[in-house]
Amino acid sequence: MEYELYHYGVKGMKWGVRRAEKRAARAERRAAKKGLSDDARDAAKIRMKKTGQMSNAEMRKLNERDRLEIERRDLARKQNRGNRAVKAFIATAGTITAVAGAAAIYKKYGDMALSKIGEFSGAAIEALAVRYL
Repeated sequence: MEYELYHYGVKGMKWGVRRAEKRAARAERRAAKKGLSDDARDAAKIRMKKTGQMSNAEMRKLNERDRLEIERRDLARKQNRGNRAVKAFIATAGTITAVAGAAAIYKKYGDMALSKIGEFSGAAIEALAVRYL
């Protein structure tokens, strides 16, 4: 008589270790590596459970944590919106200053610059005419 042992479980699973326990332990190790606070680590553990498996206290704790995270994210968005507005204002002010400076220089030296450009272009046309005609 020949006896064989067959295993129909998940490949790589250890005998006697439940999948949920393994997943919870993995989540705990990840949280420890990330340097999360105790509250964040607790929330991560609670999130692993289904709603029916959570106690009222766990649900309150998780809801409070989620609410605080949402408030923090919204506050960061408002601060980013303010930063973008200030940067846009500074960029616009820089453009206006550059245009005003260019206008002042043109007003002071514009006629002289145009006459120089005209002289240069006239000389260039004459040189081309001599060369190709």
